[in-house]
Amino acid sequence: MGDCIYCRQGEIADIFIYLLSMSHDLNIDLIEAATKKLEESHARYPFEKSRGSIQEIYRTHIKSTHPPVAFSSQK
Repeated sequence: MGDCIYCRQGEIADIFIYLLSMSHDLNIDLIEAATKKLEESHARYPFEKSRGSIQEIYRTHIKSTHPPVAFSSQK
């Protein structure tokens, strides 16, 4: 099983490296793009109606000085 996890990590790393390379070549700021996408998703699917997973992603991974939405205390 350890080999399987290692293979998955390697595949994810390959995708990440490709994503970084492609975003560099296209002059795309990944943090800005992800933040914008999360804001668009929030407009279509408000946090209050979500199951909580996107709230946690936004809280822990997107570093914004001015979050676009207030977070609910619900999990």
